Amino acid sequence: MKRKGLIVLGLTAVMTSAMGLTALAGVRSDGMAGNWKSDANGWWWQNSDGTWPANGWVWLDGNDDGRAECYYFNENGYILTNTTSPDGYPLDADGAWTVNGEKQTQTLIYNQGWNHDGRGWKYYSGNRFVTSDWEQVKGKKYYFDENGYMVTGFNEIDGLYYYFESSGALKDETFYMDGIYYVVDSYDGSITDEIDEYDWADYRQDYDTSESESTRNTVDEEERETDAVTEDEVMTDEEETESDITEAEAQEKILALESSYPEGMKWDNSNRYASGNRIGYGCAGFAYLVQDSVFGKNGNVTRYTDFDPDNLHIGDHIRIYNNAGGEHSVIVLDVLSYGVELVEGNYNSSIHWGRTMSFENLEENFIYQETRY
Repeated sequence: MKRKGLIVLGLTAVMTSAMGLTALAGVRSDGMAGNWKSDANGWWWQNSDGTWPANGWVWLDGNDDGRAECYYFNENGYILTNTTSPDGYPLDADGAWTVNGEKQTQTLIYNQGWNHDGRGWKYYSGNRFVTSDWEQVKGKKYYFDENGYMVTGFNEIDGLYYYFESSGALKDETFYMDGIYYVVDSYDGSITDEIDEYDWADYRQDYDTSESESTRNTVDEEERETDAVTEDEVMTDEEETESDITEAEAQEKILALESSYPEGMKWDNSNRYASGNRIGYGCAGFAYLVQDSVFGKNGNVTRYTDFDPDNLHIGDHIRIYNNAGGEHSVIVLDVLSYGVELVEGNYNSSIHWGRTMSFENLEENFIYQETRY
């Protein structure tokens, strides 16, 4: 008998199958993904492109453990079991080639990283192809579908919408296409809004311009009014006092506001709040309101213009650049190991609790930080 080599593959029937039940997913030795399927006539392997092997041998890793077994498929595409193949090799009850009763296996060897199988791009990491999951490669984020192929274009993933460039990289900033502006969340890259090009100027005005102008004007005015202001400090009361509230107490007070300002409550630039001699509109107004509710109106505000993740505190007001090119205010709800959890107003014209930003993303968009500790 002729010894079967490492890349002995059978013929492939170029047909589509509507039969059977999906079982274990896996991969062929040539990298193409697929699934075991069965019906009353037996088991067959359906490739990710809808074809299946027939009239020959195929090495398959049917359980994605990095080792492939060898199966013989008949002219109808079903594996042979408990018999001998037409060319004389024994097959066990699972249809795998055996020698002296032992399944013969081979370790599948792929290039770590990108692999192309003729249909599309896949990414091999560790001992598996990435499937139904995200992968970050050289600073870019990619998503691979249930068959392990890199996606492109518009895709819905776990209820959120994303756009991937032709290279497969996630589009992580607001972009224009075919008369539409797609507003992209700077943290997770999801599309949060679609704005017709004729409405874009009004959208940007409503989203950030008025609150940005108001905040800048009031800050400039207060800086002119007091001699106590340094480059990194803005006073909001005549007498500087130091807050003795703990971060745990601050968080408790912030969370107590959720009943009055629940998720999704309308809050846009028509909402304003005065804190001392400052007036904030939209997101800035909500940030002032939260800080006053937690720390009182008679405390001092210290501003930092240099980003330092070790200096972030629950209740801090952080000013960042938003996806539309303007500015946005957020309040730190919690400091995590990788970033911060936020509460904010005027997030798509409403109150939003629980968005997270990584330290890296926060630093990239950072303008200043105001703390009352």
